[in-house]
Amino acid sequence: MHDHSHQQGFTLIELLTVIAVIMIMTAMVLGGTRGWQRESELEKAAADVISTYREARQYATAIRKHGDDYPSYGVHLEEGDSTVILYSDCKPDDTGEGSLTDADVFDYPNISGSNSECDEGIIITEFELVNVEVREIRFTDTSSNDETLARFSTLFLRPEPTIWFTGGSSSGSMDILEVGDVEIELENTKSTGDTKTVYINTNGFISTR
Repeated sequence: MHDHSHQQGFTLIELLTVIAVIMIMTAMVLGGTRGWQRESELEKAAADVISTYREARQYATAIRKHGDDYPSYGVHLEEGDSTVILYSDCKPDDTGEGSLTDADVFDYPNISGSNSECDEGIIITEFELVNVEVREIRFTDTSSNDETLARFSTLFLRPEPTIWFTGGSSSGSMDILEVGDVEIELENTKSTGDTKTVYINTNGFISTR
């Protein structure tokens, strides 16, 4: 008897179909990896911002020494920027009235080395968020009035510490904000629309969502 079995190769259409499936699967894997990476960068950025706020609060609570001084500590952020600054102020009450008012200078942009009276300088830590920037800063007071800020400083005034917000436009003075909440929206610079928000209020509550 003769064996009529034979081997049959792939047709061109079958080969093209296999290649197309492989390309689609590769694109899906790469797309998912990039999405995960953007989310990971946002998660890390939010964690770094929260960590900096908590570090400033801890320094103020512990009355941490900076050089020969025992300053209050603050955090400064700006809209459209990726820089996070942890700073010190050795004399928040510039007027000597025993309380903070708009006449006092304790926001980062308007503090100079002599103004803060810190011999070791103002900046404790300054770093850049990786592929992430501050998209928007929104302040809401207890009457639900909203205000968008271009610059925002938070001072943890020792020894309690009490928390003071100051905010303002891209130039000029920064004013003391009333009691309320601030939302700091972070955005991945590689993908518009991928955001994560950090929340902080004048009671010291800090979280992310």
